[in-house]
Amino acid sequence: PTLAVSSPKKSKKELKPLSNEEWNSLFETAKKSNDMFLPLLVEWATGMRREEILGLRWHDIALDKKILSVTNVVIVTKDGPKFNEPKSKSGYRQIPVPEILISELKRHKTAQASIKLAAPIWQNHNLVFCREDGSLLDPRRFSHKFGDIAKAAGVKCSFHDLRHDHATRLFAQGKHPKDVQYRLGHSSISMTLDTYTHHVPTRQNDIADWLETTVPTMVTS
Repeated sequence: PTLAVSSPKKSKKELKPLSNEEWNSLFETAKKSNDMFLPLLVEWATGMRREEILGLRWHDIALDKKILSVTNVVIVTKDGPKFNEPKSKSGYRQIPVPEILISELKRHKTAQASIKLAAPIWQNHNLVFCREDGSLLDPRRFSHKFGDIAKAAGVKCSFHDLRHDHATRLFAQGKHPKDVQYRLGHSSISMTLDTYTHHVPTRQNDIADWLETTVPTMVTS
């Protein structure tokens, strides 16, 4: 009997980018937290995965060249958070970032140095984002904390949704799919295109406008 029945199609979650007002609300709320504003700014500027941000070490950041390198991640294990390698070769990448992020990173590095000197015990993993003793942050607790900030800001999104937001903003500005793929660390261009390109309907209007300018003269005569 099931031969005549079509299987239900898998529906994709609508990936709606945040408005400027929503981003401003998130940043304003995050500023009230001593440890969430900068990770949020990193996400806004890079579209990195949560575990990649938590795995950032200072030697992964070329402050003078304005480049963040993804070389490892922090994952959840039964024994707590642990360092691990990116899931695929494409996960290793270098991401150019704007000056505003570099300025905030420099400020954070100076503040962290003072905390390190004052701490009675410090686990020197050289992490950009860490606990009070220098140890690894738990990705689950990090996401939960962001959820509290999003709720307080009146913005309905998860931290992973911000990664989607980064991609849709790039496509909306006409950035090349291969560049977006590299920035996100996708293993294939099809993953990038299938997930994001349908969120840029103006590209079809651009094609129609271009076709209007190239109409053969015999059509209009």
